Amino acid sequence: MRRTTSMLALCTALVVPALLGTTTAGAKGQSSFKAGTYKGTFSSQKISLTVKRAHCGGKTQLCVTLTKAISGISCEGPAGSGGGPFPPLTATVPLPSSGKVSEHSPLTEKTYPPPANFKETVKTGFTATFTKKGTVSGVFEMDVLQIEAGGSFACTGREKFTAKLA
Repeated sequence: MRRTTSMLALCTALVVPALLGTTTAGAKGQSSFKAGTYKGTFSSQKISLTVKRAHCGGKTQLCVTLTKAISGISCEGPAGSGGGPFPPLTATVPLPSSGKVSEHSPLTEKTYPPPANFKETVKTGFTATFTKKGTVSGVFEMDVLQIEAGGSFACTGREKFTAKLA
């Protein structure tokens, strides 16, 4: 009996610390994205995203802000070729353990009086995936929808980007 109790105590002494060590390492690994400014270029335009510990998503954590975006984006679709300005996206969003963030502007509407006589809605945004090696890749997006008496026509723009920790 005494031998069984000693063996059980020894196993417990070896297994519990091993489990605790694994749990601690796993939690630490989720937050190992690198803070700082990620810089890149798109065509001839400079872009940057900032990752820092701040208050976003209701708590203090690693947060992402698009600090310098492209000035405009082009689109293609049944509405024809076009494009427009890329409005600033100033929201700060949490950086989840997956490394994937997404931020989009509210949908804006503009009505054009006769002779144009149509309504246009525009939504812009970006999706980015951060790596723990200090790089980020993603896409800037713009969706335009023109609504006329004869129907609606879409124009979609997607421009890929990459950046690295400066």
